[in-house]
Amino acid sequence: MPNNRILSKDTLLDILTLSADATAIYTGDDIIIEMANDAMLAFWGKQREIIGLPLYDGVPELHGQPFKQMLQAVLRTGTTDSGVTTAETRINNQLQTHYYEYEYRPIFDNKGEPYAILHRAANVTERETSKRQLTIRETEIKALNKELAASNEELMAMNEELCVTNEDLLATNQHVTRLNTELRKNEQHLKQMVQNVTESEQRFRIMAEGTDVMIAVGDETGDATYFNEAWVKATGRTREELLNHGWIDLMHTDDKDRVVKIFTDAFSKRAPWEWEFRMPDIKGGYRWLLARGQPRLSTDNTFAGYISSTIDITVIKENEQRKNDFISMVSHELKTPLTSLSGYMQLLKSRAVKSQDMQTTGMVEKAIRQVSRMTTLINGFLNVSRLESAHIHIDRIRFDMAKLINEVEDEVLSTIGSHQIVFAPVEATWIHADRDKIGQVINNFISNAVKYSPPGSNINITCEATSNKLVLNVRDEGIGINQEDQPRLFKRYFRVNNSGYQNVAGFGIGLYLCAEIIKQHGGKIGVESKMRKGSTFYFELPLAEL
Repeated sequence: MPNNRILSKDTLLDILTLSADATAIYTGDDIIIEMANDAMLAFWGKQREIIGLPLYDGVPELHGQPFKQMLQAVLRTGTTDSGVTTAETRINNQLQTHYYEYEYRPIFDNKGEPYAILHRAANVTERETSKRQLTIRETEIKALNKELAASNEELMAMNEELCVTNEDLLATNQHVTRLNTELRKNEQHLKQMVQNVTESEQRFRIMAEGTDVMIAVGDETGDATYFNEAWVKATGRTREELLNHGWIDLMHTDDKDRVVKIFTDAFSKRAPWEWEFRMPDIKGGYRWLLARGQPRLSTDNTFAGYISSTIDITVIKENEQRKNDFISMVSHELKTPLTSLSGYMQLLKSRAVKSQDMQTTGMVEKAIRQVSRMTTLINGFLNVSRLESAHIHIDRIRFDMAKLINEVEDEVLSTIGSHQIVFAPVEATWIHADRDKIGQVINNFISNAVKYSPPGSNINITCEATSNKLVLNVRDEGIGINQEDQPRLFKRYFRVNNSGYQNVAGFGIGLYLCAEIIKQHGGKIGVESKMRKGSTFYFELPLAEL
């Protein structure tokens, strides 16, 4: 918009006198520089030739800064604008940025319309810089104070932790002191134990070296670590030779595989072992030896090997052979007259029945039962003799166990009325075995159950096929068998001395024969029993191949 108002010089001077700071006057929408005193020109770094030019033409360094818009707003609104701002000007041919405190005050005409602007400015760069530095410093101080506060909190926490740590260290020191005391005690105890072990080993060696019993010690790997002098005398080998090469090669060839198998099985289970075997004697023959081994345990109860004792049982074996020969001879000699006696008794019974002589019939029947019992005993002795002479014959055939059980059931139920004998149903189960001898084993189990359980009690017989084997059980409700007696039940001539059953007849050969029969069939025989809760005798046999 054209400017029709012209200020007089007097007026401009009057205005200049009003300002103690750098002063300038602008008019028009283009912000024409009507006047600028020396101080303002110095701020801009200009000369008086810019008077009369638009602000951005006179001071092009201000172009791009918002001063023109700010001044236009003052003219438009008639409102004073003041504050602190930065301005970039060229002074001494260098662009410089300074802080300025400014005031844009509108000048009104007679009608109250703004038509000019009085610009006053003061360079406050030093003040603002200090102020900003102070603000930065305060900010930094606040940050430092905050960090110090955090550090103080951390120090307090660390102090607390140190207090706890000191307490822990004190407790640890006390614990270490106790441990050291215990260690010294343990060390003394260990020394005493070592001394005791050393003395025990010395006593053991003195005892072992002073006996005729052959004593050996092995480690946890199965290797021998000690042989006493009796071994040296028995084998003719030095201790070094025995330790390095052993003695198995001296054993009779018929015994070697059996002994090795017994030891291997026992070693895998860390169980005791026992075997009989033959070794050469100085006369060129063989002598019988009995060896027993017991597991050794370390102080921590771990397996440490075996200690074994071996004794000469040649005399015992020879006596047993003489006894068996005598029993066999006597049994054969008795069997023939007993057979004749049984025939005569049957004839007498037949005649007594025909003559209806009931008294004679009863007496003859009792005599027949006694002859039958005697025959059974003699047959048992003969079987023992045959077993030990390896002359017992096993006649294997393929047969159905269910049919054999049914036959045993018919026979037992018709002859035994003193007990409740229950046969569980049996499915067809085929095995390859000696039918008569397996029947003998079952009858022996049932006969023993009847002998050693109270009248009227139950006897249960079961036969089942599981996996690839047959399992037969005979369970009674008798007095039971002591744990220590159970391993010896199947030994020859062994009988249990249970209270109330001392008068039960027998020689302790029945279960021995049963065990040998099952053994020759490649099976397993055993017993499970608890005192006053009865016993269960069982055997296992492999099933026949299809």
